Formats: sequence, C-alpha cells, structure tokens
Amino acid sequence: MNLCIESKSAFVQCKPESLDALIDRLERAGYEPLLRKVAHQFANVFGGSIDDIANFKTEEEEEESGRDNEDVRRQLVSLEKLGYKWGIDNLRGFANVPEVKGDFFYNDERTSIMFVTIVDTSAKKEGASNCAMRVGYIGDAEEKLLLREFAEVIGKALEDMGYEAKWIDDDVSNKTFDELGQLERETNFQSATAVNDKELRAARVLENSSVREVATLVRRSGVMLAKELLRQKAEQASDIIRYVDQLLQVNILHQEYVVVCQKSGAHVNRVESRDVIDQMARLGVLCSCGKPISDEQIEGLLASDPLLPRMLDNNYWMAATVVRQLNALNVPNERILIDISPTGEDVEMFADIDGTLVMFELKDAEYGLNNAYSLGARIGMHRPQLAFVVSTKGIASEVKDHFKRIKPETKMVYVANLIQLEATLKKVVESVRAMRVKTWLAYFQSMLSFPIVPLVLPKLQSARFEIPHVVTSVQVQPEEQRERETEPMPAQSAAR
Repeated sequence: MNLCIESKSAFVQCKPESLDALIDRLERAGYEPLLRKVAHQFANVFGGSIDDIANFKTEEEEEESGRDNEDVRRQLVSLEKLGYKWGIDNLRGFANVPEVKGDFFYNDERTSIMFVTIVDTSAKKEGASNCAMRVGYIGDAEEKLLLREFAEVIGKALEDMGYEAKWIDDDVSNKTFDELGQLERETNFQSATAVNDKELRAARVLENSSVREVATLVRRSGVMLAKELLRQKAEQASDIIRYVDQLLQVNILHQEYVVVCQKSGAHVNRVESRDVIDQMARLGVLCSCGKPISDEQIEGLLASDPLLPRMLDNNYWMAATVVRQLNALNVPNERILIDISPTGEDVEMFADIDGTLVMFELKDAEYGLNNAYSLGARIGMHRPQLAFVVSTKGIASEVKDHFKRIKPETKMVYVANLIQLEATLKKVVESVRAMRVKTWLAYFQSMLSFPIVPLVLPKLQSARFEIPHVVTSVQVQPEEQRERETEPMPAQSAAR
C-alpha cells in the first residue's frame, strides 16, 4: 500500500459540544464512529451510559483535570511540530489548554480510516465560540478521494445545524525547505516543476549504465557514424543496436544520413531522411566527383539531440530519476528542489516529504571520503532530518565510518546502486508518513482513557451497584442456612 495521510481544516463558529450532534448525523449517514462505539461498550460493562461519563464531574476532579489537559497540550504540540496549526497563541499552562474532541471511522472496505477533530480555540475570557475543525484520511493514496466525500458530508451536516465550514487543504510543510524555495532566484536551486515528461522518460532509459555509456560516446563526438560506434563495440553489436533504438525513442539521439564519396571519402551531403536522398537521385543530383548520388555510399549518422547534454551534464538524469520516484510516492514537484550548478559531478537535491526535510546527494561514480567531507559541511548548514547518499558505483566504507564518528543530528541513508534506490526511498517515505499517522493515533488514544469513577461511584453511593455477570456458585452449609433463616430481618429489609 502507498500510505497516504491528508487532511482539511476549517474554523467554525460553534462549540465543541456540537461534535456530538455532528457525529449523530454522520452515524445516520452510514459512518460508524469507532471511539463512540468503544465508549458505549465500556459503559455497558458497568451498566452505565455515555452521558454518565460525559457529564459527571466533582469539584475535586475540576481541580485535578489540569493533568489530563497537560496530556492534551502535549498531543497538540506534537501535531504542531508536524505542521498542523490550531490558531492558538501562547499555549502554556493548564488553564489555557483547549477542549479537544474527535472520532474516526472506517471506510466501507475497512482498508482506511477517516477522522474528524474539533479543538476549542476560543479565549475563555472573551466567551467566544470558535473551533478549529479538521477532517482527515489515512490509507492508500489511490483512495484519498474519500476525504473529499467525507468533508462534503460533514459540511452539509454542519450547514443543517446552522454552521458554515470552508475547508482548506492542510499545508504540512518544512520551514527550511520553504526558505530554500524563496531563495531560488538567488541560488542554483530549481523547482522540480521544471522537470518535464520528456526528461523523465529520458532519465528512465539512462538509468541503464550501458545505455548511458553509448549516449556518452555520442555526446563527446557530437555526431558519430553508426558503423563506427558498432566497430568500437563489436562484441556487443546486437546490444548496441538495442541501446541506440532506446535512445532514439526518447529523443535523446536522432538519426541522420550522409552521402560518402567513394573516390575522395568526403561527406558530400548530410540529410535528415533517407527519403531526401532518394528524391535527390530522382532529380539527377550528382556527387562532387560526378557520379550519381544513388551510386555513392550512404551511411547512417547518429547525432545528439539538445536534450542529451542537458541529461548527461552534471548527472541531471539522476535528479530526474529521483523526481520520478518521489512523484510515484505522491511527493509533488512543488516540494522538490534541484541544485543546477553548472560545475561539479555531484547533484544536490532537497525534498519536503510531509514536513520532513530530506537531502539527496547523487553521484554517478563511487562516493568517497572527500565527497563526505563536503556533504558534512552542507548538512551542518541546512540541517535536514534525513540525508540520502546515492551512488551508481558504490560507497566507500570510509564514508560510513566518517559519519559514525562525527555523529550528525541528521539520519544518514546509504544507497550503493540504483537498483536499491526505489525500494529504499519507498521505505523511508512510508516511515515518515507512518510517524504522522502514529502522532494522530496517539492524539485519539488520549480520548480512549474513559473514566471509571463516574460510572462506579454513583452506584456505590446509592447501594445499587450491580455487576452484569455475577458468579453465584458458592454453596451454603445447611446448618448455616437454618441459622440465617431464624435470624430477624433488618428493619430496612422488612420495610422493603
């Protein structure tokens, strides 16, 4: 599953208590509230109801509720660290902690969940009734459209209740990444939005080192006779033909034709199509030596497309490869930056993955200790949470030893070849999203601590406490039973 977590938020002029009525409407619409269901089952064990839990509070409990509020504050702060804003300023102390309510729901196939939360953002001294409401989806990226439907249902329910919600997609972003993006014009960083489909297709072909070697040969010469290329790689002739065909298909190379004078060996005419030579022959065009064009030797010529130097210079193809794989994991181009410095063999990239800053160091060669020294300095400058070192030809052991020794705050991820890149990247992205999911689930976990006191204490005080399943297998001896039967009944029992 391609794990995904998305949410929308709105500020609604209502009270947190309105959530109960909202959940009633959602339940009638077919959404089963899981926390409410658990609460009902909890209450049924003690023979009570949800109202007993919700409405019972002693004066002592009011004074001690600050401890529970501190747990709520910590959950809110954990979510704010991920980029979720609640519109609450100076959230300090128990008295300022807002009231939090929420519930979550399965989808029909029980493969994903939706959730709704409401946080009181009102200033108590002002007596206002403003709440931050959030709806979210956790599950497979292919089903994330369920969130839109869920938000629409909630919006309609709120409208029926007399409230209005204008949903805004939550922008969970990394501050450092945003700052780098703002400096784009002043630095060598370029947004991945500039990477087009043609470049992505070309990069996929160039991931094959043998194809890349052929492309490099043509790039160095500018143009090359096809037979010359085959002569240099005679033992791989059939493979070379296939590699050239792949490069032609993605428009990195294009084929031309040249008329070679058999007398002088000179290249007389260079055209883009064989049909042009046939047309010249029909028109009676002659070679410089006087022979008809059709009698001269015609050779295929490989020429580089303008895209070829762009893809090969500074290993731009590696950056495009990472962009393609991040896109497949639902990381948008707007959250990816590429260093397009005109010099250097290494490619530096940054990606904002759900609020986590990830740095990429890409090298089409073995990654050595000198590279590690440079990378360490840049890690200290940008302070990413994760740093990928990706090499096509391995990573020297000294590199890993170096970072173990200096112990950067950044977690290092090593990818020694392109075969490992996709699986490693997927694992890391999913772990980042799993962290967000765990934080949200911990947020709901705090709501699962249902109090026993409001259910049990009233029954003890009224002497009506009953346990639904009482064990009655204790046997009474006949003598003891007769003695009890002759004892006078207590006044209270007689009165009943």
